[in-house]
Amino acid sequence: MALNVLTHLEDHDAARDSRAFYLSEYLSRAERIHRETAQFDRSRYREAVREVRRLRVASVNFLRRHLNLDFPQAAHFIDRMEADGIIRRTDYRSRDARRGWRYEVAD
Repeated sequence: MALNVLTHLEDHDAARDSRAFYLSEYLSRAERIHRETAQFDRSRYREAVREVRRLRVASVNFLRRHLNLDFPQAAHFIDRMEADGIIRRTDYRSRDARRGWRYEVAD
């Protein structure tokens, strides 16, 4: 009985170590992808900011249409512009949930 318990504990430790290895490998790969994406996004983000300031329109759908971005990237740009103080959310919320929040461009 004691031998079975020790064998089980050794197997459990080996499984935990392998999970830790795979998790660290996954996280390092995710960080690398994030860095590559962030480098690529900077130029697209600057282009998005120029368009928003030029046309004074900011929405996820606007960025998707005018810059051919996918939804997650356009939503990330809107969030980042809001955090950077380029745009601010108004109190108005469209009745059509697909259209989302309305933003105004900060001066």
